[in-house]
Formats: sequence, C-alpha cells, structure tokens
Amino acid sequence: MSDKPIVFLKEAKKECGGCTACCSGALSGEAYGHEFYRGRPCFFVTQQGCGIYESRPDTPCKSFKCAYLTEGFFPEWMRPDISGALATPRVHRFTEKVKDGDKEIDVERIIPYLLITSYNPDKPMNAKTLFWFVQKMFEGLIPNLMIDIDGRPHKLGKPDFMASRA
Repeated sequence: MSDKPIVFLKEAKKECGGCTACCSGALSGEAYGHEFYRGRPCFFVTQQGCGIYESRPDTPCKSFKCAYLTEGFFPEWMRPDISGALATPRVHRFTEKVKDGDKEIDVERIIPYLLITSYNPDKPMNAKTLFWFVQKMFEGLIPNLMIDIDGRPHKLGKPDFMASRA
C-alpha cells in the first residue's frame, strides 16, 4: 500500500482541435443553403478546418457536440478524427400502451443510446475502437449502442433497446 496521497485533477475541457468529423460527411444538415449528409461533406470544410468558423450557423454547427466532447471518460485517442468513429448521444422516444386499472393509457418511453458512425472510408473504425465502446457499455458508462458501419445499423444493449425500433 502506498503512502502517497491520491490526487484528483479537474478534468480538462476537450476541444475539437483539428477534428472535422461532424462536417466531413458523418452528419446531415445545412449551412447557408448548402446541404451535407453521409458521404457529402459540408461545403465550407477545408483541410484546415471550418472555413466559416466565426460565422457558422447555430444549427447544426454550434449546437452539435459529439460524445467525445461531452463525455468525460473518452480518452484523447477516441477523438473522431483519430479513432475513425463519431459517437453521438441519442434517445429513442416512443409511446407504449400500459394497463392502469381497467384502462389502457399511453406512456412515453425514452431509451438512451450512443450512435457510433464509422464515417471515413479512408480511415474506418478499427477493432480496438469498437472493443472500447463495447467495454464501456458493459462497464455501464454507455447504456446502449447503435453501430453504423457502411450505412447498416447494428444494435447492442439492454433488452428494451434491442426490442425497440430505434
């Protein structure tokens, strides 16, 4: 046993840095009349990053935050441009009929999950990255996974998520 004290450091705020995964064809949206979607990068993305960073639109550009930025447990090597995987927090909302005495009532259900997109054909998500996500799910840090590989969804998670139409 060590006599040295355990020091807890305040987690550093992560930034995008040189990552442009969200504007390089992984997300869908529109910026100043130019549509972008899977396989079609934003019109304004350059090799140096966002060409309109200071005047970029609120939606989706300023408001979008990938899980790398919002979840403290993501290590540096899981930044999307390094790992090849863009992780986006999502929820599946649906209405379920439930018995309440003699009546059936509608109850809104919400199932959280993390959408993982292997977005760059030149640098696909590797086994190490995929295993990291699965490991974090089994540790309870990620509730459910929807892994999008080549446009095909693959679900992994709790029974309610697996049975859902998410």
